[in-house]
Amino acid sequence: MSINLCRAAGEIQLKALPGLDPALVALPGIAFTKPSPAVLFFRYDFIPTGSWRALGDPSKRFYRGIFQITPCAPAGKGLAALTMAVDAVIAQFGHQRLIQGGVTLDTEDANPGPVNTETDWVSCPVSIAFETR
Repeated sequence: MSINLCRAAGEIQLKALPGLDPALVALPGIAFTKPSPAVLFFRYDFIPTGSWRALGDPSKRFYRGIFQITPCAPAGKGLAALTMAVDAVIAQFGHQRLIQGGVTLDTEDANPGPVNTETDWVSCPVSIAFETR
């Protein structure tokens, strides 16, 4: 089992969001230019929070972590598009079983954070805790 399979499971789940153009997903370590003209895009972050070995089988490792999905919408147009994107992420990730390369992850509730305002963008991070089985 690999932590990289966990990272991939979250990325695949995000890119499967209905109606999402995968080119509008900013991934860590990959160059991304904010869209112009300004349209909704998503930032994906993966935060490992711990691991442990299985009792009786030290070759098997389990992981915990957080998928952080941050919808980013153009500023100055209200919060409707941002709110709909946050709701879509919550529906896509909350209480789901994801399977990737033989790794099974169970997600918990998806929790939105505060709305952040930048000069040209508003964003709202959504945190989804997961644990492998």
